[in-house]
Amino acid sequence: MIAPDGFAGTLIAIESIDGVKVLLNGPAGCRNRFMVLMRQLMRDIDHDSERYNVPYFKGQGRVPCTYIDEQDFINGGYPKIRDALEVIRDVEDCHIVILDSPGASLIGDDHSKAITDAGMDERAFSISSHYMSDTFERSYDRTVATILKHMGLKRGEPRKGKVNIIGYPVSEKDWLHGLGEIRSLLNKMGLEIGAAIGAGSSWDSIRDSMDAEANILIYPEFGRMTSEFLESEMSIPTIRAVAPIGFDSTREWIGVIASALDVDPGPAMDHLRSVMRDVTTAIASDKGRSKNLRGMTFDIEAIPSIAFPLTRWLIEYLGMVPSAVRFTSSDMGSEEHLREYLEARGLSPVINAPRLLYTDIVLTNGHDALSLEEERRCGAGIDISFPSVKEIPILPEPIVGPLGAMYIVDRILNSI
Repeated sequence: MIAPDGFAGTLIAIESIDGVKVLLNGPAGCRNRFMVLMRQLMRDIDHDSERYNVPYFKGQGRVPCTYIDEQDFINGGYPKIRDALEVIRDVEDCHIVILDSPGASLIGDDHSKAITDAGMDERAFSISSHYMSDTFERSYDRTVATILKHMGLKRGEPRKGKVNIIGYPVSEKDWLHGLGEIRSLLNKMGLEIGAAIGAGSSWDSIRDSMDAEANILIYPEFGRMTSEFLESEMSIPTIRAVAPIGFDSTREWIGVIASALDVDPGPAMDHLRSVMRDVTTAIASDKGRSKNLRGMTFDIEAIPSIAFPLTRWLIEYLGMVPSAVRFTSSDMGSEEHLREYLEARGLSPVINAPRLLYTDIVLTNGHDALSLEEERRCGAGIDISFPSVKEIPILPEPIVGPLGAMYIVDRILNSI
């Protein structure tokens, strides 16, 4: 599978904020997949409202597009950009971020002039096409940070017990249920989420969230630049802990947050222990399968912030053995922790090792997981990252928190 690139990261990040739309300056073909994808990710119910039966929207509310053609590549696309902004201005009460497609970025249209001429100086700006040359994760992070810089945010008086979530993208496996799982754990500690920045929160709720006591960073790959901006410009400290994936890391995550904010971790820990008892009982109830778990091989392909806690948990909790762990991006913190962890156990050769012809369990993006399972190159291919083949999740299957641990164990146990 071709991995999502920086262009996809920027576009998805823009549309992840409620009250913000991307104006894609490019040909029709650049719009189609993203239009459908964002509608699915954001669970829109009015995407085909009558008000979108106008030029540039063409009946669909996500990712309006200028639909440039070969003449625009010769003569410039400025007239279409200005006209599209005027149409959007009259249809939507939202903020607009202009994003060139890779090809359109070569034209060099004056976006600032188009914004001014359309009377959209207060509601529109453009993002550099250089973002698309970065990785999916860094581009997502950089885009969210750039949008925050354009919002004119003001720090409010810190409010005890109010936190923001950062570094958790809408491209995350079943992100809606995952965010609900994070919210539930925080609520059990007496904390409230002001905004999940870059994960569905609105423009207004982000502005109102600058009185948070702290930001909680889930995946540094998706939130390092965002956290640095909020620390330096808004003086909101960032709480960094290993991502809550698997029981051990979720316990550690709860403890770090409770200690940093001086809150009671008890109710959250009680909930975690309850789920752990249920899962342990389920495993023990089938002696044949529980014995087979030990020594089963697994292959992980993910960002370091997912790979580290997941690898550690599968080894220590289920007694499994890694055959390969490959990183899809870089985060030296989690990456170094994992290298040290594997080295201490004599398992360094599995880092970035090629995939074997057969592995018992492969944990990777949904497309590859399904493909490898169908090719019988694994006993189970487990979807843990974008892109997922399950585009409209109804039953909760995130990878974070107690619910995520249940999902992963269920898939492994029932593959034996």
